[in-house]
Amino acid sequence: MVAMLSSTGMSTRAIAPVVGTTRETVRRDIAAATDTNVSVDEVPAETVTGLNGKTYARPIRTPKAPNYPGEYRDAVISLNNAVHRLLRTHEDKRMARNAQKVATVNRSDAKGKGVGVPPPSLGLPETAG
Repeated sequence: MVAMLSSTGMSTRAIAPVVGTTRETVRRDIAAATDTNVSVDEVPAETVTGLNGKTYARPIRTPKAPNYPGEYRDAVISLNNAVHRLLRTHEDKRMARNAQKVATVNRSDAKGKGVGVPPPSLGLPETAG
């Protein structure tokens, strides 16, 4: 119903009391209707008529920008967890027995992927490359 009223050019402020809800709920319903597959008749009109009878251009809402600091923080936390997992694996007593296999497998997996050989400080045996 909200999409239908909006398509006739009614403002969110005018639609809210008709459907018995808040302007914010009407705005969310209109946004949801335009994001999903709705019929052409229910697409919001370019202009809206306010309660005062004046005609206004419908505001165009732009999506929020991604939370870059949050994404960066999440990537750092993920990297930190991976490093700690790698260090725990390296410190495992089974590493001494399997160091040669680990080095061989990881070097062959890294070929052509721009990944370097593990640094000697990890204690992995060097093999001819």
